[in-house]
Amino acid sequence: MQSNNLLEQLKDIYLPARVSQWWPLAYGWWIVIGIFIVGLLLLVFFLYKKKKNEIYKQAVINDFKATIQKTLENRPQEVMLNISIYLKRVALQKFPNENVKVLHGNAWVEFLDTKLDNQEFSKSSGGLLADSYKPQTLETAQLQEIITVSEKWLRRVL
Repeated sequence: MQSNNLLEQLKDIYLPARVSQWWPLAYGWWIVIGIFIVGLLLLVFFLYKKKKNEIYKQAVINDFKATIQKTLENRPQEVMLNISIYLKRVALQKFPNENVKVLHGNAWVEFLDTKLDNQEFSKSSGGLLADSYKPQTLETAQLQEIITVSEKWLRRVL
């Protein structure tokens, strides 16, 4: 009788609510999500900065070409002067800690060479930039070579 009495005292078992497999997330998953979001934001930031720099670089090179073309049409004897002025403007902006503003002559050409690694200004007709303030008449091949080396320098520096 007593066993009968014990069975009557038993109550139904209520199971707890089923725990979701995905929610709530463990702390480790929150850390992984946080790292992913920070990484994504950094990626977007660096891509934006790179694109902005590419646009700036292209604008400078296009402006350089337009300036040289306009000078060639109006005052061809001043092309070397304008190339030197344009390169110096860019150098002053990109290398503020180096004493660019006082460079002239061979020191200016050597500075340009140091940024190109293979001394193209000294080896080519770019050495004529040392005397850019003297009126010069240049052959078309020399002038084209100087313009090409200058564009290469701008692309490397920017």
